[in-house]
Amino acid sequence: MGGAARTIAEFASKLTFSDLPGPVAEQAALGILDAVGVAFAATTYPDIMLIIRGIDALGDAGTYPAIGTGRRLTQRDSVLVNGTLIHGLDFDDTLVPSLVHGAASMLPVAMAVGSEWDISGQHLIASYVAGMEVAARLGSVTTPHLHNAGFHPTGVVGAFGAVITAGVAGTLDLDALVHAQGIVGSAASGLLAFLDDGSWTKRLHPGSAGAAAVTAAVLARVGWTGPEAVYEGRNGLFATHLPGRDIDVGAALTTLGSEWWFRSDGLKPYPTCLFTHPYIEAAIALAAELGHGDTIESVRCLMHPDMTEVVGEPAATKRHPRGDYEAKFSLYFTVAASLLRARFTLRELEAAALSDPALGALADKVSIEPDPESEFPDRIGGSVEVRTTNGRVLSRRVDAALGSAERPLGQAEVVAKFRNCMELADRLDLAEQIIDTTLGLVGAGATVRSFTDVLA
Repeated sequence: MGGAARTIAEFASKLTFSDLPGPVAEQAALGILDAVGVAFAATTYPDIMLIIRGIDALGDAGTYPAIGTGRRLTQRDSVLVNGTLIHGLDFDDTLVPSLVHGAASMLPVAMAVGSEWDISGQHLIASYVAGMEVAARLGSVTTPHLHNAGFHPTGVVGAFGAVITAGVAGTLDLDALVHAQGIVGSAASGLLAFLDDGSWTKRLHPGSAGAAAVTAAVLARVGWTGPEAVYEGRNGLFATHLPGRDIDVGAALTTLGSEWWFRSDGLKPYPTCLFTHPYIEAAIALAAELGHGDTIESVRCLMHPDMTEVVGEPAATKRHPRGDYEAKFSLYFTVAASLLRARFTLRELEAAALSDPALGALADKVSIEPDPESEFPDRIGGSVEVRTTNGRVLSRRVDAALGSAERPLGQAEVVAKFRNCMELADRLDLAEQIIDTTLGLVGAGATVRSFTDVLA
C-alpha cells in the first residue's frame, strides 16, 4: 500500500538539473516561453481578466507577480491567476497521452515556490520537469478513463504533478514529498461539466491544482500528514475516481529518471482543444484543394468516440457555439472555419466569426463517425472528407497532430508564436528580453527572481 507515492517521492527527492539530458532541459525552457506568451495574450481578454477582479474582491495583496498584469499577489493567488492566464485561451501545451495541460499546472508553482526560496533557473527547470514526468505517468494509466468519468485530467492528475514541482522547488525531503501527495489528493478535482455550455470553469483547473499543491507542500513541510496510499488505497484516487477499473501505475513509474516522458509534451499551433487539431490541419489543407466552382455538400470527420464526447457532443449546441470558449471545443465549428477561411487563429474565435451565417451553414454540413484507424490516446489523429455538389471527393488524414512529439514545433516556430502573442498584448517591447531570460534559464547564473521580475 502506498508504493506509488513513495516511488514518486524517491525520484523527486533525488532529481537535480544535472540529471536532465540537454534536449529535455532545452525543451522545458521552450515550453515555458510558450506558456508565458499565451499568458500575455490572455491578458487582452476581458472575460479571462475577471479572475483579477475576483482576486481583488478577496482583498489580499502580495509580492508574487501575475504574468503581464503589473500586479503582485499572495503566493497562492499568483499560482491561481497565472495558471488561469496560461490556460485561459486553450492555446497552451498538452502532455500526450496523459492529456494534462502541464505548463499551466507546473510553471506557476515553480515560479512561486522558486521565488520564495530564491532558487536558480536550473533548479526551476528541474522542478518543472519533475512535475511533468509524474503527471505524464499518472495520466497515462488514467486516460481516457478520467475523461469518460467526467473529470478533467489537468485538475486531477495535474495537482499531483504540481505538488511534486512544489516539493522539488522547495527541496522537501522524501517523507514530506510522500505526505504532500497524500494531502493534495483530497483537493485534486476538476469536472468536465463546462462542455455542455461553454462556461469557464476549465480555465481555473490548472491554477486550482497549483494552488492546492502549494498548500499541500507547505503543510507537509511543517509536519502535516497525508495518506501514503493516496493512489492505490481502498479510498484512493484510482478507487474513487475510477471505480471498477484495475489501474496499475507501477510499470509507468519504473522508468522515472531513465526515460523522459516529458518529451511527449506538445505545443499548440491552434488555440483550440487538442482533439480538434488534426481536423483543423486537414481542413486547411483541403481548403487549398477546393476550386472556385466547388460548393461543399457534406463534410465527414472520422474520430475516436472518446474524443467525440469532448468536441462533438451535444451536437445541437456544438454546431453553433454561443461563445468563443464553447467554439474551442466544437469540431463542427473549427472544421467549418478552417475550410471557409483556410486558417484557424484567434480571429476565428471572435464574435464576427461566431455569427457568420456562411460559417454556421457549413458547420451544419459537418458530421462525425467513428474512426476505425484511431490510436487514441497514444496519438491524436483523424481524417476529414469533403464532398462537393459537382461530385468531387477530397480527403485528408492526419495521424499525429502538428505540435505532437512526432511533429514538434521547432524553436523558430515557438518563438514566432510567442512574438505573435506579445504583439496581441501590445508588449513587443518586452519580447526579446523575455526570450533571452527564459531560454537562459538553462544556463549557470540565471535565477527564478530575475525571470519572474521581467514577467511582472
